[in-house]
Amino acid sequence: MSPRLSPAHLDEILALQLTVAWASEAAGEPPRLGWWRSDLVDPEAGGDLFVRLLPRTTA
Repeated sequence: MSPRLSPAHLDEILALQLTVAWASEAAGEPPRLGWWRSDLVDPEAGGDLFVRLLPRTTA
């Protein structure tokens, strides 16, 4: 069984993931690397991504 990661290591991994996600966006201003069309810091707090992920159904 592999040893557990410490909270500090998990924090570092999460920080790297968020940095790559932010740097890779194309929908923000200014556009960054443009690897995918999302904007984690939009006014809806990531709403752009969730709108595209969730099914489009009406009641």
